[in-house]
Amino acid sequence: MLSKIEFHSHRVLDAVVQRGLSAGVQGLATVGAGKKYRKMVLCLNDGLKALQASWAKKADYICLLRDARKGRLAIRFACVDAQLTAHTGLLNWSAVSDSSAHGIVVRTHEISIFSCIIKL
Repeated sequence: MLSKIEFHSHRVLDAVVQRGLSAGVQGLATVGAGKKYRKMVLCLNDGLKALQASWAKKADYICLLRDARKGRLAIRFACVDAQLTAHTGLLNWSAVSDSSAHGIVVRTHEISIFSCIIKL
């Protein structure tokens, strides 16, 4: 069951992804070919998203951080619970065609609504 999976560190997932990115389409000799490796990374990513959603659900306070550059908008979050356990993660990201302040605000609103309805 997914709720029993615990990531001891995001660095573990980052290391897996970076190692695979450096290997390219060939994959990793110790894991498998590129297609198998990409599927494994997608599964890990889905697990991480579920874990981050559980953090946000349990949080007493959530802070959203917005970063827009090079046609992309990323919404990150930081949250803390009653025991003062802090977590950070990526809420979602999206391509942005209108890089004006109004366009960024509109896209931020869309990402926030989508993420809250779908993920949480």
